[in-house]
Amino acid sequence: MYFEDLTPYAYTQARLPSDAPSLVNFGWLDSDHDYPRGKVAPEVVERMLRLAAERVNGMRGYHRCPFCEEREQVSMLLEDKIVYLGSAEIHIKAGSTTYVAPNLLPHYMEAHEYMPPEQVLQALDQ
Repeated sequence: MYFEDLTPYAYTQARLPSDAPSLVNFGWLDSDHDYPRGKVAPEVVERMLRLAAERVNGMRGYHRCPFCEEREQVSMLLEDKIVYLGSAEIHIKAGSTTYVAPNLLPHYMEAHEYMPPEQVLQALDQ
């Protein structure tokens, strides 16, 4: 599922309350679209993985990585615990804005060098 970075969130609008904060997309990648690349610090990947483990807005089933040939569900290790990715979202709040990404995000950053927008990285530090 692809959404351009920093566009209004639209994936699960039907499940949101009418007074939901401003939601903004990032990290919704697919193989048909280019994306910003760069090296993300390992501690940022770990922080995103911790957020991914919270399983916000969990869904049935899972999305596979569109860049990997593996057909299994993506997982990563966090302190000897397996975190399964591809079936929930990551939410990062910054004031009245919440940045929303699929929880495949840590994998995208580590394996495919996805570089989140600067606004998101700054929100992560708040």
